[in-house]
Amino acid sequence: MKTLFKMALLFGALESATLPPAEAQQPLSADSRLSGNVTIEAGSLPIGALLAKLPMAGKPEILADRAAREERVTVYAANQPLHRIMGGLSHLMNYGWTADETQPASRYTLARTRWAENYERRLWRETLARGAKPLFQLAEHLNIPRETAEKRWKAIFAEHTQEEPLLKQNLYYLGRDGPRTVIEILAAMTEDQKWTLLEDQRLILAGSALTERERAHARNLGVDQGKLLARIGKLAEGETPDSTVEWAEKLGVQLKVEEDPLTGRVVGFDYGAGTPANMAAGYFGHLPKSDDVLPVRGDPYHRRKDDGKPQFPDLEKQPFPAAFQAKRGQLSTWPDMMRELHRLLPYPLYADDYLAYPAARDRHGERHPGLPEHVPPFPSLKGMSLAQALDALCNHFHRLWWREGGSLYFRSRTWFIERQYEVPQPILDAIHSTLGVRGEIDAATLLSLASLTAKQLHGLDRVMGKVAGGDEDRETVFSYYGSQPRWGAHEFLNVFAALDSNRQKQVFSPQGLPLAGMNRRQRDALISMLAVEHGADALRNYPDLSLQIEQIKYPEMGGPTRVRILEVRARCWGGVGAARSNAEYAAGFDLACRLPRDPPADERASPIKDGRTSR
Repeated sequence: MKTLFKMALLFGALESATLPPAEAQQPLSADSRLSGNVTIEAGSLPIGALLAKLPMAGKPEILADRAAREERVTVYAANQPLHRIMGGLSHLMNYGWTADETQPASRYTLARTRWAENYERRLWRETLARGAKPLFQLAEHLNIPRETAEKRWKAIFAEHTQEEPLLKQNLYYLGRDGPRTVIEILAAMTEDQKWTLLEDQRLILAGSALTERERAHARNLGVDQGKLLARIGKLAEGETPDSTVEWAEKLGVQLKVEEDPLTGRVVGFDYGAGTPANMAAGYFGHLPKSDDVLPVRGDPYHRRKDDGKPQFPDLEKQPFPAAFQAKRGQLSTWPDMMRELHRLLPYPLYADDYLAYPAARDRHGERHPGLPEHVPPFPSLKGMSLAQALDALCNHFHRLWWREGGSLYFRSRTWFIERQYEVPQPILDAIHSTLGVRGEIDAATLLSLASLTAKQLHGLDRVMGKVAGGDEDRETVFSYYGSQPRWGAHEFLNVFAALDSNRQKQVFSPQGLPLAGMNRRQRDALISMLAVEHGADALRNYPDLSLQIEQIKYPEMGGPTRVRILEVRARCWGGVGAARSNAEYAAGFDLACRLPRDPPADERASPIKDGRTSR
């Protein structure tokens, strides 16, 4: 852990000493065609959509590249030259504008720079290293003998002995053979393996690639799991404890970490040998959160050492508007805050905007519907200066802020993580269109979902839950999945994407697509997925399996708008018809859409106006 942590901190130190070029080409202000005033009032809009709405008569084309166009932003800027709006977007996202080679330029494109990519990756790694510090510290306690750890764990309850916070929850794992073996694997991992575990949130040590030391660990885990399954009566028919050892050696070891999606903090460590990673080897959710890499105040791209002097001292003297209101309290979202700041402040405002975790109650760790609130109360801003109030608001929403050129900028404190859970707007539009018209999805929509990562599917769950819950944030049929990405659904979708169109149609049928109906490449993809996601149990049954997509419609929810909810389940089940066995391996996700009564076209306000407009 020491090497990992030092490397991440070194990345941060190197980046704080180097800055990207402000603008490599001729400044935008030099192009007179970009000098006309524009007013923008755009909340939670992808950059590509925002740029498409700009009044472009007599102006060059203004676009965003693939990496930038789906970035969602909120912008409030009244009567600003167009080049200043463009510069504000560039400064907010740390992206650059490039012009084509014509004179004068006929096209400007906002693009993510290589410097920005590298810098964000280093911020991500530094954040992960801080969040994983307790995990790797646990490995440093392997010097405690197993029997001693077990006795100390029991003494906590029998004799009320005191232990340091890390050990209070984890002596239990250090005192058990299986988890202790996994912690030994963790301690012996290479730096690359550690980064893979933290970045992907899981690491698979495949049976065919195990080193002799790893193979010995896999055998030990198989022995431990075999004894456990025999003791609780969960061994499969015809299996023995020795069989679990064989499967562990054949399929290898899976490790998973559960991370908070906003802070990168590791809260759980799980493992499996010849099985999915569903056995615990460590818990850290009770420990204090590590400090964020970036402070609440200051330009995140110009990291500086704290010299004790407050940034933007003039804003320390400016009182915060007393008329500010957070009308929805803990249900308030950052877009709510932006609208209120826009109403009361004279500055242009720019903010990034991510859909998966918009409310403050969701930005202080995952919230289980069955647990009481653990979010700090909404801050009292009475009597604060503008700078103090912005600090308080951003701390409450896990954000940061800074001022540049007379504008105020706001970003997620960990946008480099939060972005990974975002679903592109075209996919959200496709879900709404297909589900709204047909009440179910088709193969084309499912293929678009197959293009998402596991983290994006988790983000989709969050967005769909917000769609179903509405402004009231009421609980719906959407389940709580924790912070773990949707591994099973993601892998099932990958298998579906590997099928040709005829076989995809068969998957939607009541009979499903039997394994015998796939070609060799498709069969291998399905069997490999089942081995990873369901372990030895699935491989005992796979010759008789069929793959099917099942869609379950829920009754529409009433209210001011109708809400349609659809559960999509990808499942493999054994046998066909009357010969169907009890073996079933499934994963799924829920989709929802709201069907409002659209206002007449002539009443729909454009978020962008050309020329001078009063506020």
